[in-house]
Amino acid sequence: MKILSVDPSSTVLGWAVMEMDDNNLVGYGLISTSKVPYDHRYMHISGELLKLLEQYQFTEVACERAFTAPGHNTAALQVAVMTVKKFCQRHKLIMALYSNNEWKVTAAGAGNADKAAVARVICFEYRQLPEDVSDHITDAIGIAIHHRTIKKLERMAGK
Repeated sequence: MKILSVDPSSTVLGWAVMEMDDNNLVGYGLISTSKVPYDHRYMHISGELLKLLEQYQFTEVACERAFTAPGHNTAALQVAVMTVKKFCQRHKLIMALYSNNEWKVTAAGAGNADKAAVARVICFEYRQLPEDVSDHITDAIGIAIHHRTIKKLERMAGK
């Protein structure tokens, strides 16, 4: 089974596809919305997610929750997260949402880890990543690691 994880932002979504039962990173990349008119972003993101589904056949999606912070375009971020939710509903995919503090504890050892700290940990684990990998991609990988860990704990608990 494969999982798609998404790190949404107001202008780009980082994504990663991982095997659920091991640390195998199957694919990763970015979906840019910076040049897409605001009223077309939903369709653009949905179309890109559909291409990923067709290519990787994932069964679950993990995504960071939208949050409010100074200097962030909250509305555009919420559109990105809402698009992922609607996509999952339409394609009957399991979806999990995690706060950034939640997944960072698992992926980087501290809920308040900054993007650089997350990137260092992820790049150490996945040495095939290029040196200039986007922090949106390393965050997406971190979200996938957290989701996989939660699922393993649930299986161990008999859920």
